Amino acid sequence: DGTINKNDLRAAFDNVGKLMDESELDDMLSEVGGGCSFDAMISMFQSKMAGDSNDSDELIVQAFKAYEEEGKIEAEMFR
Repeated sequence: DGTINKNDLRAAFDNVGKLMDESELDDMLSEVGGGCSFDAMISMFQSKMAGDSNDSDELIVQAFKAYEEEGKIEAEMFR
């Protein structure tokens, strides 16, 4: 449907070995106002990579890698 919901977000973090509790997932989704579109996800990660959060750069890179296939992230998977 073009959005990343709580289950999608949980799966992405599970893929990189980081277990997230419900409140952490809710907090992340509240940053973008609910279901997260591809554009909103990119904006959130840009903000976090710029130092606007307590997340390590490595964690953010691992989250991107959870969606990566052959060196690319296909926007279609979020539509």
